[in-house]
Amino acid sequence: MRNDLSTMSITQLQDRIRRFGVRGVSLCGQTVDGKPLGATVKQYFDDLLVSITDPAAIEQGNKFRASAETDPAARRQLCGIRVETLNNYILATNNIASMFFELVNLADDERPVVQNTTDQEINVTFVGADGGIKSAKVVKEDDETLINLRYLTTDRVRYRRVDIYRGSITDAALKTLRMAYDIKNQIDGQCYSLLTDPAKGAFGTFRFYKDGVNPPLAKRSQYVFLPNSRINVANLPTTNDITLASNSATSSFSYECIRAAVKYFAQWNGAFPEGDLSPTGRILIPGGDVADIGSEIVPSGTTNNPVANELLVSGFSRINYMGRDWNLESDNTLPPGSCLVEANRKPGRVYMKPSQDRDIVRGEEDYELALNNEEERWAQKVFGAYINSASRMNVLRINYRTLPA
Repeated sequence: MRNDLSTMSITQLQDRIRRFGVRGVSLCGQTVDGKPLGATVKQYFDDLLVSITDPAAIEQGNKFRASAETDPAARRQLCGIRVETLNNYILATNNIASMFFELVNLADDERPVVQNTTDQEINVTFVGADGGIKSAKVVKEDDETLINLRYLTTDRVRYRRVDIYRGSITDAALKTLRMAYDIKNQIDGQCYSLLTDPAKGAFGTFRFYKDGVNPPLAKRSQYVFLPNSRINVANLPTTNDITLASNSATSSFSYECIRAAVKYFAQWNGAFPEGDLSPTGRILIPGGDVADIGSEIVPSGTTNNPVANELLVSGFSRINYMGRDWNLESDNTLPPGSCLVEANRKPGRVYMKPSQDRDIVRGEEDYELALNNEEERWAQKVFGAYINSASRMNVLRINYRTLPA
């Protein structure tokens, strides 16, 4: 009865490999890299013979077989099996924090404090013949706010560390965990909640000094803006939460949204000492709505319309309209019916302390975990966010559809 590999002793296997090597010498021809085929095959079996008893080769082979349990490429090489890996987990987009919040990294002993202040207009008059002039007292109306920081902490997850047959399986377990993404996603969600909060978020009607609304705010620095006396306030926006006049239950994102954005930012031209507030061109649009702008263009007949031609040829993700490039970015976390327009200044701040970030791994030092052959992992990050009333105008929301109540 002939022995197969599963029943051979080490001596029998070595003898079989030697015979294969001797037979291989008689082969004629060349390998693909030009070497003599017989000598190359003989060398292969000689090396294989040595590896049977070589401790380093044995350890390398064990590691490779263990990796084949989780690595499709290694498994395919070892067994001739092609493994297709499928994953049904989909990710949320994370755009809010980066587009509408400025990141501030604090030192270990720093605490953020925001101070609202305002300039004061001084009356300018003619000097009379007697040298008399009116004077004005400068009143400093500062309003300081301490920003609370807190810890964002992931769930504590536990996973097997070693398989008695496969060796270490920690890497395979960690592939199913996305702690860095989960924390980033939590930060983005917190920023969105703050940005859209009806009471303390960025959107809504602007209060400005002497707007006639009662009761007036306690300090002038608490208003969204304090207009110079020469400004006709009818020229300024009254809100950064615009609802289009053409809205209906079926209306969609369109060029009218872009025209509304252009008008909003043009109303602020020349108003700020640090420079004009202007759109960057990025518009964040719900994923289900972003392609609807194509419904304004009829893809038939002959046109001599550069805007329509560009949309038909180049697609909707980047368009040029009213003298500016616009990037229409899809977001799968926004509610349908409204879009967010990014400005060259941010309405909010995100505060972090990188020195206090923690990524905790517990395993062999814990008796219970070691006994169960497990590790435990969790992460923690210091986080705080704030939107100042005087920076609310640095973002625009356009509502282009009437949603059911």
